[in-house]
Amino acid sequence: MSPIRLVEAALDGLDLTGLVAATAAGCGRAVSAVLPDLGPPRHAPEGAPGRDGRLLDYAAALRGGAPATLPDGVAGVAPVRIGGSTVGVIAAFGAGPAGAALEPWLEAAAAAAAVIARLGSGEEPGRDGGQNGRRRLLHALESADPAELGRLLERAAASGVELRAGAIGVCALGPADCLEVPTAPAGTLVDAVEPGRVLGLLPAGLAGADVLIDRWLADWRACGADGARSAARTGPGEVQGALWEAALLAELAAGPGLTPLSDAQGDTYRLLVGLFLHTPEAVVALRAGTVEELERYDALHDTELAVTLAAFLAHDGSTTDTAEALGLHRHTVGYRLSRIQEVAGLSPYDSEGRERLSLGLKADRILAADRRRRARWPAAGPGA
Repeated sequence: MSPIRLVEAALDGLDLTGLVAATAAGCGRAVSAVLPDLGPPRHAPEGAPGRDGRLLDYAAALRGGAPATLPDGVAGVAPVRIGGSTVGVIAAFGAGPAGAALEPWLEAAAAAAAVIARLGSGEEPGRDGGQNGRRRLLHALESADPAELGRLLERAAASGVELRAGAIGVCALGPADCLEVPTAPAGTLVDAVEPGRVLGLLPAGLAGADVLIDRWLADWRACGADGARSAARTGPGEVQGALWEAALLAELAAGPGLTPLSDAQGDTYRLLVGLFLHTPEAVVALRAGTVEELERYDALHDTELAVTLAAFLAHDGSTTDTAEALGLHRHTVGYRLSRIQEVAGLSPYDSEGRERLSLGLKADRILAADRRRRARWPAAGPGA
């Protein structure tokens, strides 16, 4: 087996024990894998030096973001990353045979271990091109390092799903007992990747894609689920972004607040989500410069300035309609709006201030949706 084949083997059902054995055989050294989420460390051969516990301590320090000291005798180590998080390590010990490459094996093993870890939610491994194969491929495409994306797209193409020209992502969130995987035409990749979460990719330029996706969204909405689609993204490097955009928009639509589905998929939200996926710190800064002080003030004084602002913006700046929606006197709403201006430094009555506050609220909702998404599915794309 070559290093390149390790990721493909993981997609086909290779488990962590088999991965360690294949890596050890390939690089000619003792190899240990420490992924606490998948149980005890694996070693090949069984007497590998990694059994003494120091590698486990090293991996734990990396996972926790603490300073980590590499154990003596380690010839090479590769962190196993899912999204932006380190979830474990692959390490090799000993000198190995002359001329035996080590780095390509460790890097490929770490990428394959990330695939195995991402599938560690109880799915049965299976060497097939059916449901398990679709699920594995979607998981891998969602969480892969950019360096692995090209290989995964080649694998998708070999299975009849050509995404290298770009894709449209879809995502649905809802009750697991009624959220159905839609019937998808050949050449598309759609499946339930976890209970209550459906992901899909349709090739960019697929004839009838918009009509098909609109029907799926309507069906999901009818069963009490929330769904979203990405913009059509072109080029192989944008396929992951299509999945991430759809997933975050679906989480946004499913979340609490005053953001209905149609609004959550509006142009402004889509632009902000796109900005967040490429430059999350810009969206964090937008929130910090607009509504963060309001939320801090509310928490400190048990007030509802942020809620009042959201209602005021949702009712097109009408104090009367806002008062009716919140069950308050119009003068109370007026007082709160004055306090908003004092605390945030932006006037909700002024068009520029109102626009900035509106963007800040949207940024706040996107960041909250991202936190919910990553709490349930830590590997589902980048976060702030």
